[in-house]
Amino acid sequence: MTRRNIPVPKPMRDLADSVKLARQTSSDYADKTYFYLRVGMASMVFMLFVSIGVEWVTTGCGRTSISSYYHSPVRSIFVSTMIAMGLCLIAIKGRTLWEDISLNLAGILAPVVAWVPTSGRGLDLCGTDNLRTRPRYDVPDDPGVADVVEAALAKTAEVSISSSIDNNLVTGAVVGFILLGFALFTALGDKDGLDYEEKVGITVAAIVVVGGVAHYILNEAQFLRRAHGISALLVFVFLIFAIWMHAFERGQEGDDSPLLNVYKGIAALMAVVGLVQVAPISFDRKTLIVEIVELLLFLTYWLLQTADKGSLPEPALARQAAAATNEMAQGEER
Repeated sequence: MTRRNIPVPKPMRDLADSVKLARQTSSDYADKTYFYLRVGMASMVFMLFVSIGVEWVTTGCGRTSISSYYHSPVRSIFVSTMIAMGLCLIAIKGRTLWEDISLNLAGILAPVVAWVPTSGRGLDLCGTDNLRTRPRYDVPDDPGVADVVEAALAKTAEVSISSSIDNNLVTGAVVGFILLGFALFTALGDKDGLDYEEKVGITVAAIVVVGGVAHYILNEAQFLRRAHGISALLVFVFLIFAIWMHAFERGQEGDDSPLLNVYKGIAALMAVVGLVQVAPISFDRKTLIVEIVELLLFLTYWLLQTADKGSLPEPALARQAAAATNEMAQGEER
């Protein structure tokens, strides 16, 4: 049998050549960077769990929320985890507009959870009889003098936290405006100009940053009371929405991967667990348990998607391929 060479339409040849060149020059590096970035963020969350566990075992009692561990030796890891998590969520590009916007908003708000700590120390269930505290500084043996020293140190800690909040928020605002300017500059530098997704993404991010800064300037006391709780809540809301939209929009593209139902199930479970937090029911360490379950569910999704997403075509390439196929079909009809 003679093998016939079927002519390939020029749009398909151009697309194939572009994909081949991209793969040869940068795909391997980009894939590895993407993979390590995602694994790095998962590692930070795992590190936070380990740090909380070490502190719980050392003191003999668990606090009432993850955020309350800010007022413990876990502080450094808690703050660094929230900042690293925020940067990773912003840096990683979502497949579609709404997934990307949700990840960006969660990334913007995650550091605020650490920069504006909860005022509660979470020791409600840790009486002095069952809390094994470690000496962190030398105090005089005389009980009266020791009490004075303890009070002075506590006051110093409060002043230090207040100064840290002011410093962190101002720094975050400055860097936030710089990043917004950078995003706008690079988008405008594209020969095709700003596309719809870039316009929406930059606008939404700008509204959140400018709105937060304005609230802080106009009503600092109210901002400091509400910023932590609202930011923590919205981080989980945006993560749930990002997970759901990722699965939904991949399904709309014709993807029939069984993992999509797993992703939707994780998003639904996270929503249910979140409702438990706001429901009028109470049990010991309710907030801590809810936060740990939410993070574990998100971590499960993140790791599954890390292994799953590398084999999927980029949405831009998928759209180009679809457009080329449509053009070829229309040409055949003519």
